[in-house]
Amino acid sequence: MTTRIALVTMLPALTGWSCAPAAKPAPGAPDLSQVKPQWQPSSSTHVQLDVQPLGAIPNGGLQLPVVSPDGQWLACVEVTAQERVEMDSLFTGRELGPASLVVRELRRNGKTLRVCPSGACWPAWSPDSVRLAFVMYGQAGRCELGVYELSTGQTRFTATGLRTMAMLTFSPSGRQVALAGESAAKPGSMRLFVVDLDTAKLHPGPDAAADWQVWPQWVSDRAVVFLNRRKDKSHLARWGVDGENQDLLCEVNAPASAAEGFQMFAGLGTPLSPDGRRLAYYDMLYDGIVIADLISGKSRALAEGTRAGCWLNGQVFAAATEKELLLFAQDATEPARLMRGLWLPRWGQGQTSELILCTRGQQAWTLDVLRVRATPGK
Repeated sequence: MTTRIALVTMLPALTGWSCAPAAKPAPGAPDLSQVKPQWQPSSSTHVQLDVQPLGAIPNGGLQLPVVSPDGQWLACVEVTAQERVEMDSLFTGRELGPASLVVRELRRNGKTLRVCPSGACWPAWSPDSVRLAFVMYGQAGRCELGVYELSTGQTRFTATGLRTMAMLTFSPSGRQVALAGESAAKPGSMRLFVVDLDTAKLHPGPDAAADWQVWPQWVSDRAVVFLNRRKDKSHLARWGVDGENQDLLCEVNAPASAAEGFQMFAGLGTPLSPDGRRLAYYDMLYDGIVIADLISGKSRALAEGTRAGCWLNGQVFAAATEKELLLFAQDATEPARLMRGLWLPRWGQGQTSELILCTRGQQAWTLDVLRVRATPGK
């Protein structure tokens, strides 16, 4: 599987987005100047969309871009059209040299910064949007945790001792990073770890007998929710990072391998709701996004075919199918239909009714980025 066929299960329509370079726009690329709302989202309320094209970004095919919490920056992994990187490299670090990390300012003609020239993956923004963590694989397979300071342009690297690292996420205070990693003591198995950025100390997660643990999400500075697989059963679990025990919150459908489990969150810009109560994931058996309430343990399946999305606030989730962009409110039985087309929601802000969306690029090997503001119509 090459980079150009990444996310096949999660986002099948991406398979044709990056192919051989062509002089004309990629097939099906939208005319961004003509983007308009296609439906009113309810029987009584009209919505107007202010659509601001932000330009093109590289589509490396390995991972979708990550937007900073303030909506002002975007980080993406770039692989040139002439190079070839296997998707498995995200989990092994092997032959990841052609992958570089780029940061782009999200405004018209915004500046672009190259954070890491090679071996880069798994970018994650700090809650205050001033730092970017990522994994870098160097010579001889050396695996390090990088933290880039946006204000200074400097990067600090930390050797954690892990053979591989993936799925990074900052704690709310920004002082710790949770990740899935592979240790020398248990090769071939992804386990939960927390790195203290002040001391560089590595704290292993709970359940040493787990088959694998992936996709940590901080619900507070002292607790992490993650996907735990043990004895052919998968659960969303909560772990207090100061202790050793974990609580199994609810059972979920998940594949047998950690690498395949990547698809469950790969298309979600923000899996965890801002209030920390609900977690969205993609259920491959159902072929749709499911939202799990982490307090009650109950789950709600969104429309079949929803494979990408992000939260606007604790009550509203934007989800996309291959045909349309939908808004799901927790107190509504039916979604509001916002726009037709293939849109990938990467960031949302409920207070300003904003979304950052990606779509098929006008040129091969690219994605176009838009900022969309929804306002009530007359």
